[in-house]
Amino acid sequence: MEKRVSFLLIALIVGFSFAASALLFTESLENIALLDRETIVLPVKAHIVMDESKEFESERTRENALLLFSGANRLWEKAHIFFEVESVSEIYLEKEAIEKMLEKEELTPIVENEAFGKGKVNVFFLKQISGPSGRAITREKIALVSDKPRFNDFRVLAHELGHLLGLPHLKDTSMLMGENCNGEALSKKEIVTVRRNAQALAQNK
Repeated sequence: MEKRVSFLLIALIVGFSFAASALLFTESLENIALLDRETIVLPVKAHIVMDESKEFESERTRENALLLFSGANRLWEKAHIFFEVESVSEIYLEKEAIEKMLEKEELTPIVENEAFGKGKVNVFFLKQISGPSGRAITREKIALVSDKPRFNDFRVLAHELGHLLGLPHLKDTSMLMGENCNGEALSKKEIVTVRRNAQALAQNK
């Protein structure tokens, strides 16, 4: 009887170990596949905000905006993700609409604007964002970047794009998603996450 119980316990342990190994192996294959795939291209509409009050009106130019994307894309090369800027245009927004977007994430006047790219990443450049250097509103894939961020502006842009692809803040300041927006590194786990989310976004465009 004791031998039979021992045999059953050993069989259970072996079976559990085999199942766990198979699961890890399958997950590893999935991760490798995600890492090895070709570059994922995500379309972007970039908006230079204009407003009559001048409180939020950006001073950036089209050339400057494209330069920021060039720097941000350099950081995203390691994940084989490319943010393709389809257009950089001035967008005229009421001061009240901007304040509601910043304070309450009320986006109706923003997403209903004819310049807004539905189903795409939309990046707005503003003079100020009431505190932070940048901000991400993930439900509509909107990134906001201040004219005068506390850190390098192309890193701020790359950081906010990371939030749109599902990455949270990290305490490690050497990482792109560090809270100070001054790092550049991405972990393998982060790359797997952003590629999975980028693929889903690209398929829904």
